[in-house]
Amino acid sequence: MIAPAIARVWTIDLLLAPPALLAALAAGDEPYAWLLALPVAALLADMARDRRARITEALRLAHAYRTVDRKAHRDPLTGVGNRLAWDEAVALADAQHAEPVSVIIADLDGLKRANDERGHEVGDALICTAAEAIRSQVRESDLVARLGVRGVRLSVSLGWAATPDVPSVSEAKRVADTQMYAQKQTHLAARPA
Repeated sequence: MIAPAIARVWTIDLLLAPPALLAALAAGDEPYAWLLALPVAALLADMARDRRARITEALRLAHAYRTVDRKAHRDPLTGVGNRLAWDEAVALADAQHAEPVSVIIADLDGLKRANDERGHEVGDALICTAAEAIRSQVRESDLVARLGVRGVRLSVSLGWAATPDVPSVSEAKRVADTQMYAQKQTHLAARPA
């Protein structure tokens, strides 16, 4: 978006340089010939103001777009990627046939109970703590965590799959999701009432 605007500016400057040089050379013998260049100079000054305004606006819009795009791809509570970021990453990996790719799904068991017994602020804090722990301990391609915080019995159900064992990242997500839910059911069955 900015590159075409800057290329246009350079092109205009390049095209205006030879006529300006010729006008300066021709005006050398006539003392008032430079007055003929005033309307062109005024036009060029106006074009320069317009050009600066357009470049400033293009830069402002590009910054706003990047900010909105970044916010649209982030979970506001934790700052980690959201569903849109996930869906786009999976689609890109599938389109590029990226290999190997591992998918690990983590679900905080007991979060509803923490919310019910201690309030949503505690639940939000648990989610943020889990997100930070995961973010600080894994590479972008890895995700492994188990967490217990503030006296609340909390565990993590995990599911995983990787290409090329499964044909696509979308399929790896489905397999990891199935494993995670199976493990979650095991945790729920083992939990005291």
